[in-house]
Amino acid sequence: MLVTYMVPFISLIFIFCLNGCKSSEDNDGDKRNSPDSTSQVQPNQPDTMPLIPPAGAGLAPGQAAVEAVVVTLSSASDLPDSTQTLRLRIRNILQYGPSTPPIPPGDTLDIPVNKDQKNIEEGTVIQVRLQHTISLKGKDGVPAWSLISIEK
Repeated sequence: MLVTYMVPFISLIFIFCLNGCKSSEDNDGDKRNSPDSTSQVQPNQPDTMPLIPPAGAGLAPGQAAVEAVVVTLSSASDLPDSTQTLRLRIRNILQYGPSTPPIPPGDTLDIPVNKDQKNIEEGTVIQVRLQHTISLKGKDGVPAWSLISIEK
């Protein structure tokens, strides 16, 4: 007797489950296709992402662009005859390349330059590009910075 009532009861539960699942799928489909859906893209809205301009040409690793005051331009006894020493007092750092050690403003650097650099006058403000040199031998007296260009 229990078996007779159990079979129709299980059948009814099975039918309700099938109809319930089918109707929820249909409702979800209707929601996805409705005009109020938040998943639709609105083509008439402006782009909200700001445009980032492409990066300019940066400096090479170990280089720095600085604004400096020429302190002196003189010959040094420990440099070859074709070079002289340019002493700069750093006023402002314009740009660093990657892996470049910091240069504190107000610091004074001695940089070897060719003797043909005669257009540099003491007390003038110039913009220069410097290259940090790494000495693997650990020589004392070797300048840590070399001149790449004078950009005035």
